[in-house]
Amino acid sequence: MIFCVGHAAYDINFLLGEFPQENRKYHVNEVAESSGGPAANAASVLARWGAPAGLIAPLGDDPYAQAIRRDLEGDGVVTALLQSDAAYPTPFSVIVANSAAGSRTILTRKPPRPPAVLDAPAIDRWAPEVEGLVFDGHEPQLSLQLLERYPQAWTLLDAGTLREGTELLATRVDYLVASEGFTAALAARQGLTGPDAGLAALRTLSSRWVAFTRGEHGCRWFDPVRRETGAVPALPVEALDTTGAGDIFHGAFAYALATGFDPVEALRWGSVAAGLSATRRGGRASIPGRGEVEALLAEGSCLPNRSVVG
Repeated sequence: MIFCVGHAAYDINFLLGEFPQENRKYHVNEVAESSGGPAANAASVLARWGAPAGLIAPLGDDPYAQAIRRDLEGDGVVTALLQSDAAYPTPFSVIVANSAAGSRTILTRKPPRPPAVLDAPAIDRWAPEVEGLVFDGHEPQLSLQLLERYPQAWTLLDAGTLREGTELLATRVDYLVASEGFTAALAARQGLTGPDAGLAALRTLSSRWVAFTRGEHGCRWFDPVRRETGAVPALPVEALDTTGAGDIFHGAFAYALATGFDPVEALRWGSVAAGLSATRRGGRASIPGRGEVEALLAEGSCLPNRSVVG
């Protein structure tokens, strides 16, 4: 079993031909509603592609929570470890996707609430063996507890925003795959500049395998065992909607690790899956089929460039 840990939300996605201006009305013909959130979308990728996956995330006890459960269960995700609390509403996001630029703006309601808790007996009932743990940084306390409880599991952090909890997790996981924003903020705080500033910044947090994504510019990585660095290009596409592309990238990366690929090859899986998702509307709705990704990988898409560090 692979557990994805962190944030789940209910998403309402509006597709517009331009970014909205103030004090105007817009008539929207295309609206998509579904579950979302980094950990939830990664779990959906894993389960749809045939890897046993569960989601551990806090929810409310409301219609949004019920809809999230239905979506995830339809994908094959184990939802028994979702933690519902009627005292706090389910996280909710309104996403405005700009089809002209392929960009999106997200407005999220996520009221403060107590951290999710470790329910070890429930985990043991559903997963006698935990193969992997995928964190998105939204539940750092629980994530650290799971790291301690399952030392045999490989661990992956989707580091999206530079926060104290996410930064602490980055020092502990086997694979740190950060966003461009996280990496740039970390490098700026450390006063690092130049083309290698991103990897240099991540290496101050982790002595293990690190990488960061750069949208249409692909991603870069550093392998401390092989003393190797390199880049994986993005899939060349005309982006329509990038909602969920980063979540899908990390889900595909995790799937590749779980099926025996090395992390550089896993970056290729992530790049192809994220590129395909960006050509489609919505977040969860844009998850590509595993066969689509395999076909493009077989054709040689997103081949890496490598170099040895002296």
